[in-house]
Amino acid sequence: MNSVQILVFQRTARDALAIVANHLWERFANGGAPLEGRHGRVDLLVLTVRNGICEEADPITLDLDANGYLVRREFRLRPLPAHPALFDARRIFIRRYLKHAAHWQPSEQLLEHALAQVGATRVGELAST
Repeated sequence: MNSVQILVFQRTARDALAIVANHLWERFANGGAPLEGRHGRVDLLVLTVRNGICEEADPITLDLDANGYLVRREFRLRPLPAHPALFDARRIFIRRYLKHAAHWQPSEQLLEHALAQVGATRVGELAST
């Protein structure tokens, strides 16, 4: 039987993590409650663990309002004049910016710390018995 867990950590300092309780994350992810005690830019590390092996680690950055809810970004662009020599790439650049602005780079030690907290190993590593 496959056991899949989604574990969420908040970066509390440069090389420190605190786990976010599953019930709090579920309520926040479904839009039912704020991420309590958090506001501004928040760095999260989301781990997908299957049978004790970490399959995916996603470092994401969220912008939260003063109440702890997700701030959604909307960009309204005025249409450019129709001209065959004009290519409007503004949406592509904005999409790329948003994709990269919402990620951070965790250190190797930080990843190891997160894995140790949940007793998981990386894909390709064998657990010692």
